[in-house]
Amino acid sequence: MRTVLKSMARLAAAQAELAVLRRDETFAPKLFPPATKGELKTLASRVGAPLPRSYRAFLSVSNGWDSFNGSARLLSTSDRDQDWFTSRLKQIQEHLAEFDRPPIPPSALIVMLGLEEPDFAFIDLYDPATGDERAVTHLDLIEGTLGHYPSFLAYLNAERKTIRDLIHDALGD
Repeated sequence: MRTVLKSMARLAAAQAELAVLRRDETFAPKLFPPATKGELKTLASRVGAPLPRSYRAFLSVSNGWDSFNGSARLLSTSDRDQDWFTSRLKQIQEHLAEFDRPPIPPSALIVMLGLEEPDFAFIDLYDPATGDERAVTHLDLIEGTLGHYPSFLAYLNAERKTIRDLIHDALGD
């Protein structure tokens, strides 16, 4: 869990630094209290598979993360029960079908989603993997696959690297 916590702290610091450089005074990442053991057990039961280790560790530190990627958020254990989630997921599936792109796998656990952001991320819970991790796929409705990562922790670290690259560009490094 410490590794995930350290990665989250570094990512939040990079997000804040980029916001300062962009003079984005509206930026305010919001982490939430940890998910309870009951909430984690309910989510695992609902998806029919154990939660991958690093995603479970994230939820054990913060049950969601608002403004993670623009207006998109890392989902909490209860976000998947909300009307906005169901509606947005339906829009995404329709968009993928309209452009003859593969649908989101039925075994996907959506982990990042927003009302208007074109990108989202999911863990395919039945994708073959080693140990107790599963890969994360980050998709954009316009650009296609943005990345495929061996774990949720690797996804967080890749997001931090992307933000660090934006910071270097903004500074002219």
